[in-house]
Amino acid sequence: MSANIALWVTVLKTGPFERAKAARALGNLAGSSQALSEAIMSVGALQPLVTLLEEGSSGEKDMAAYALGHLAADSVQRSAQIVDAGALEPLVKLLKEGSTAAKDMAGHALEHLSRQCCESGKMHDH
Repeated sequence: MSANIALWVTVLKTGPFERAKAARALGNLAGSSQALSEAIMSVGALQPLVTLLEEGSSGEKDMAAYALGHLAADSVQRSAQIVDAGALEPLVKLLKEGSTAAKDMAGHALEHLSRQCCESGKMHDH
């Protein structure tokens, strides 16, 4: 399974045509198990997802937010890593300025981040 994850991360990094699909696939995998979420983080998906959230097309930003939301779910450690990677500002921007779908995805991600980070006190640092 980790070979498939690594392939999606490679597509995410090299795009540009399949980056939204790669982000969605990673989000689906992250949403299915904690072990897969950990595997996704361990192969270096976080920074490419944050970059996609900042610089991608509208659809790419939606899917990056989707993936980050699933990665943040149920993990204080992953949520802190997402915050440390700089995802908060682009998520808030997407929540304010994005399409309806983008706002939903950004809201989902921010909800998971706030739940986990507030428990750990991490949000107070940012």
